Amino acid sequence: MSAPGPPAEPTPPGSTTLVAEPDGEIPVLEGTGLASSWADLGDAVAQEQPDGLTIAFAAAGAGLDTLGAVTDPFDEVLSSGAGWLIEHVWFLREPLDALAGDPQQVIAQARTWSNIAAELRSIAVDQTATEVPGWSGQAGEAYRDAVHRYTRSVVDVAGQADGVADVVLGSGAAVGTVRALVRDLIADFLAWAVRQAISALAAATVTAGASTAVAVTAIALEAYRLARLITEHLARLLDELSDAGDTVGRLVDGMRHAVVEARPTASHMHESLEKVPAAEVTEAGKQVSGAELDEPPSEEPPAEEPPDR
Repeated sequence: MSAPGPPAEPTPPGSTTLVAEPDGEIPVLEGTGLASSWADLGDAVAQEQPDGLTIAFAAAGAGLDTLGAVTDPFDEVLSSGAGWLIEHVWFLREPLDALAGDPQQVIAQARTWSNIAAELRSIAVDQTATEVPGWSGQAGEAYRDAVHRYTRSVVDVAGQADGVADVVLGSGAAVGTVRALVRDLIADFLAWAVRQAISALAAATVTAGASTAVAVTAIALEAYRLARLITEHLARLLDELSDAGDTVGRLVDGMRHAVVEARPTASHMHESLEKVPAAEVTEAGKQVSGAELDEPPSEEPPAEEPPDR
């Protein structure tokens, strides 16, 4: 059983787009049960900074899948084959995505919000670095105060965008977990149904077809039980997503409030810049730059004259 991996690094500030695209690449062993679990464990251990909790969960999953394979290897082969087909055959994968969600799409949304937060922090840094040397007096102080208030609002919005990214990432993990569970339940059901069908066909000649009727009835009842179980898992997932949606709504409201507060400050910054004494500021900037670049001349002691003979 595979869980969604960590989101990719946020797009560097100043890039052409902030919208992250989902990772369309599906691991080769995805859906294969035992092999996929051991591959997940290997990936967790091979990380540059391994996380102990992630390794523990991956090891537990690999151990349970190994125990199941040892107990019933034929069932493991059938389940792994069915799970692999569900993940890699598009007309089987799309219904599962529609039913339980696509975690890669959710993770892409989390990356997008992380990109937005990084871009906002870059804007705040650029504004903070903007200085007007030589501009003193009440107007200059008012401008610098407006810049500080504006950058503080931008940083607040960036923090709330990071909060949205964290909530969306958690939702992606929940979607990925339920999706993998539903996939494995369907794969196990298909493997069990194949075994029932094989047994019924083998006994059909002896029972005059009665075994086939019994197998069909058993499969139908098991399918009904599976549908109820999947519905319960999806209902719990929807409750979690509803709570996450409420949290995101509060964060977005905070962002909207911060933007409304920042607008008058931006207007005040623009009006203040129109009052900048350009000639004085330019000359002051030259003097400051010259003072920083010019090095004081080195004082060498005068050469001593040779004594008269």
